Amino acid sequence: MPTPYQLKFSLLLDWFYFQEPGTNAEIKEFATGKYGVKFDMFSKINVNGDNADPLYKYLKSKQGGTLGK
Repeated sequence: MPTPYQLKFSLLLDWFYFQEPGTNAEIKEFATGKYGVKFDMFSKINVNGDNADPLYKYLKSKQGGTLGK
């Protein structure tokens, strides 16, 4: 079971400066091959812009302030 840190880390990598290049399959191969990762990993999704995941669009629409624009 991944730790909360591992979950946050895997979700945040691509949100800032495109730090996680590659497809989901390439990322998984790298993580399992180089670091022996055995926990489930989330797929990359967009959280901002027109191509944002529908869940994130909904959540941001319900959030007031800067995120709820």
